[in-house]
Amino acid sequence: MRNNNIENRFDAMNIDLEIDKIADKVLKLINPSFKDLEKLKSIEKKIKDEINSYKIPQIVDVKTGGSFAKDTNLKKDMDIDIFILIDKNTNEQDFEKLALNIGFKCLKEYHPITRYSEHPYVEGFVSLNNNNKEHVRINLVPCYNVEKGLWKSSADRSQYHTEYMKKNLTSEQKNQIRILKSFLKGIGVYGAELSIAGFSGYVTEVLVLKYGNFKNVIKNIATMKNKGEVIAIDNITNNDISKKFQSSIIIIDPVDSNRNLGTAISSESLSRFIFGARALLKNPSLEFFRINSNKNGVSLDKNLQKVSQLLPYILVLEFKFKIRSSDIIWGQLKKLTKSLAQRLNDKEFVTIKSECYIYNTNSAKLLFLLKFINLSPFLQKKGPSIFMEKEVFQFVKKNKEPSSILWFGEDMSLMCLKKREDIYAVKFLDRSIRLEKRNLGIPKGLITDLDNGFKIYKVNKNRLKNIENQEIIHDFLFKDMILFESAD
Repeated sequence: MRNNNIENRFDAMNIDLEIDKIADKVLKLINPSFKDLEKLKSIEKKIKDEINSYKIPQIVDVKTGGSFAKDTNLKKDMDIDIFILIDKNTNEQDFEKLALNIGFKCLKEYHPITRYSEHPYVEGFVSLNNNNKEHVRINLVPCYNVEKGLWKSSADRSQYHTEYMKKNLTSEQKNQIRILKSFLKGIGVYGAELSIAGFSGYVTEVLVLKYGNFKNVIKNIATMKNKGEVIAIDNITNNDISKKFQSSIIIIDPVDSNRNLGTAISSESLSRFIFGARALLKNPSLEFFRINSNKNGVSLDKNLQKVSQLLPYILVLEFKFKIRSSDIIWGQLKKLTKSLAQRLNDKEFVTIKSECYIYNTNSAKLLFLLKFINLSPFLQKKGPSIFMEKEVFQFVKKNKEPSSILWFGEDMSLMCLKKREDIYAVKFLDRSIRLEKRNLGIPKGLITDLDNGFKIYKVNKNRLKNIENQEIIHDFLFKDMILFESAD
């Protein structure tokens, strides 16, 4: 027994050393260069100076936030978030108008476009080098200049997040955050946007601040035992915290104890993080970080051939949509996917797996893996027991049709076999969307898009000739498989 304990400790020490070696390799590859950071600082100063030069009374201050301000950004994922602090007494209409006006003026050299979150903001892009292969995103985001806790918009917390992290993070922890971000990107769960529903940059900072370093974060996530576990930097004395916040994981914002950072994290993303953490501890590998891997790491065609029998059971809904805020369209698509999956379940096609995708900026594909793509022309129904006199006569009256047969089963219940109305999943979904879209729980914002046209089809060889279809279908079937392969 004693020898086993010694061997286990020795194995644990070896794994720790191996993870440290991998983390060091990762850091060398993801750390921004001094030259890159100096260029970003130059751009930051230029934009802030221009904003201040307009001397607009409502603009109280201009502050840089995000990972750039906190020195936790990645080499190939750098952006500059500049927050324009506007007087708290400014009405919402003037607030938005002022933000867009100043944003387009200051980013005129950087191809400005309007983006939408809770309020519209302006985004631009600047090249880091002469060949235009690497770009940095610049966001000019308006927020109200309010005291801590008196939030008028979600962006109001940002300056306090930045101040908190700059005050509390050590230089080494900033690098540990970079390593954690790279790991989360590698396993596909980095980003709080609805398209990913994963872990934001700020959440990675909170996790490292809580547990000290990347390795400790991994060990703590790997040993999670229950859904809804609470992570907080400060001691939480409220025992009802789990009742107050309902999410797969509860992460308390150290700047605002009434805010749960885990709300944006889906159960699927948390599951991938837990599995990825366990797999890294079991078999440390640079593969989990996928720094030099191609997009899928494997041949799309080869993998799809392995599951060729599954492909005809994948139903695809495809349509174009009017461009709007990323979070809005993703929220609508996810709601539509869930609604249609339930509709297919109600008709016994049985949705095994469903997912939505955006491609070519304004096109969507919704994929449904079905247990039955076509159904039997007959539908069996079980009725009441013979001892339920009133219900039996009601059942007979309701189901006594020329196309139906009725009989008594062995358990003395009435049975019925009726002609099924909907046999083909493609035709059923097509008809439902064309004729019943307003009764399907389809978000109002998508009804006009669907009225403008859509396609529904089964996956076949011709559809797979399109590389775009290959990539989407491969992601749909193999997204998690790539993570499992890294755990070998």
